[in-house]
Amino acid sequence: MAICEMVKLNIYALKKDRKDVLETVQFLNVLHIEEFDDFKELEKEKKDFPVSFFKRTISDLESAVLIVEKFCKEKKSELSIASKPRMISFEDYKSFSKKQEFILKKAREILVTNKLLKEEKDKILNTKLQIEALCPLASLNIPLSLKKTRYTRIFIGSFPQTFKEDEFFELIKKKISEKTPVHFQILSANKECTLVFLICLIKDESVVLNNLVSCGFSKISFYEDVLSVKKIAEFKENIENSNTKIEFYIKKIRDFSNYFEDFLMMIDFLAIRSQKYDVIGKIFQTKEVFILSGYTTKNDFLKLKRALSSKFDIFIQNKCVERDDTSAPTVLKNLEFASFVEPIVESYGLPNRKEVDPTFIMSFFYYLFFGIMLSDAVYGFLIFLGCFIALKKIKNAKPELKKNLKMFCVCGLSTIFWGILFGSYFGDFVSVLSKNFFNKEVHIEPLWLDPIKYPMKILTLSLMLGIIHMFTGLGIKLYSFLKQGKIVDAICDVLSWYFLIGGLILFGLSTQLVCGILAIKPCVSKEVADIAKFVALLGATIILFFSGRGSKNFIVRLCKGLYELYSTTSYLSDILSYSRLLALGLATGVISSVFNLLASMTSSVPYVGFLLFIVIFLMSHVLNIGINLLGAYVHTNRLQFVEFFGKFYEGGGKAFKVFKPNSKYHIVS
Repeated sequence: MAICEMVKLNIYALKKDRKDVLETVQFLNVLHIEEFDDFKELEKEKKDFPVSFFKRTISDLESAVLIVEKFCKEKKSELSIASKPRMISFEDYKSFSKKQEFILKKAREILVTNKLLKEEKDKILNTKLQIEALCPLASLNIPLSLKKTRYTRIFIGSFPQTFKEDEFFELIKKKISEKTPVHFQILSANKECTLVFLICLIKDESVVLNNLVSCGFSKISFYEDVLSVKKIAEFKENIENSNTKIEFYIKKIRDFSNYFEDFLMMIDFLAIRSQKYDVIGKIFQTKEVFILSGYTTKNDFLKLKRALSSKFDIFIQNKCVERDDTSAPTVLKNLEFASFVEPIVESYGLPNRKEVDPTFIMSFFYYLFFGIMLSDAVYGFLIFLGCFIALKKIKNAKPELKKNLKMFCVCGLSTIFWGILFGSYFGDFVSVLSKNFFNKEVHIEPLWLDPIKYPMKILTLSLMLGIIHMFTGLGIKLYSFLKQGKIVDAICDVLSWYFLIGGLILFGLSTQLVCGILAIKPCVSKEVADIAKFVALLGATIILFFSGRGSKNFIVRLCKGLYELYSTTSYLSDILSYSRLLALGLATGVISSVFNLLASMTSSVPYVGFLLFIVIFLMSHVLNIGINLLGAYVHTNRLQFVEFFGKFYEGGGKAFKVFKPNSKYHIVS
């Protein structure tokens, strides 16, 4: 509806009050901070260290929260998406600074405890691997470190292939002389390796070892003078000790759940402080004074001035921003009904301060088109009910989420309206249910007409709404030119297209060809058609000779005019683009009817027929509403962004980024 008037201001305050002034401004949520070049010769104070410290500390706190959440299942709900941010007073927020050191100490204790817990778990894993390695040696009743006796040499090692006893015996006979006595025992064998125990005389050590190595033998050395059985028992005892420690650490972490809420509050407390210090690093200052510059809306200026003047010694230098000053941020101001679609406009790009805010006008078309595309009364009711309940449940939701939910509430009401006009209630569900299960068909007649029976009438309606939508966009452009006193631009760039497109439409409605396609009777008389041809020719002439009026060369101007006339085809394609209103509206109804037909095929199944009908019905319609809801949303946006905004919208407005406390788990009031 309008773009808010802005005030550009510089706040001069004593440096000793800097943190308190910034905190006051932060919690007022009204100032967009900007660095003006007027003070570029002054210095800024670097605050990289405090900001980085806060970020590291917040990261540690979040890690502590996740650790507590992991071991205390009941805490998960407190971090879920559905959980509501807690409301706290500004006094409670301020007083929380006294707990800061204590809470940070507890968070560090959690991190240390969790580190010790992980170390014990790693110990258990490594010990189990060692036990697994020693198990094949458990049958050896000798110390692991024993390498030789008085007359013999002992080898324990592995081969990279699988051997059976007879195969290994043949290998020994082949590689080592039969006169060389060798005793062996296969301790274990699998697809990857074979573990063996061998004994030979000391005098044959080099011969035996060299021949075994040539076959891939790899010797394993042990350094502990204990039996493998005893070592395994020792390892198992270590695992039990580690498990005891793990239980102790887990219990200790669970005891910290009493501080869970304090951890969440500390995350928000430090995040808000970090934002304040981030701003401190951007403001200009002298030895005794600092300057806070930025923009606020005209309505919020007095609120800001009163709040600061009542607490601090300050001086505020301010001036109203001119409408054509595009360096100032854009703030939209609309009636509540239209404000719900502001996020849609912002996602495309804010209008610059020189142009008209299209939100109010766009909102009517947005709700209208969404309802036609979805066009099922029950679907609309479910959307409205779901969003309405969400609004009631999530009371402290962010403004953007609230606007989106309210927008879909209105879209749901529009869908209900068009669903009643088209007689669609889960498609033809009432008719199918009554016919197949009650042997008496009940049909709810549409209040206006059935799109499936009369698609051409809906197509005519769609194209008519498209023409109105596009001409409204051109009307906004015309209004902008007239407001800026650009009379020639208004005639040559807007009225000329009204003449050309409007004349062609009226002439088309007088012909049998166009009216036959639209399934209507010619509704324009020959006299009006002749006038329409003249008006269209006038519009084409203006476009041809005056679209390139910026060029002094007549040939160049004429070429630009011809190129601009070619845009007539884009207007035709834009008008035809509105046939998607018919396409998506029909898709919802037809797909619903198909799903109802599939579900009704279970009516002949004895005993469980009705139950199967309900299951198939619910699953198919959940899928249908999901797909068509997405389609209606996407294509409604497309009609606004391409066909509507393309006729007048420049965009390029700067977002109003208010300096405010951005917290995750709490809302400070």
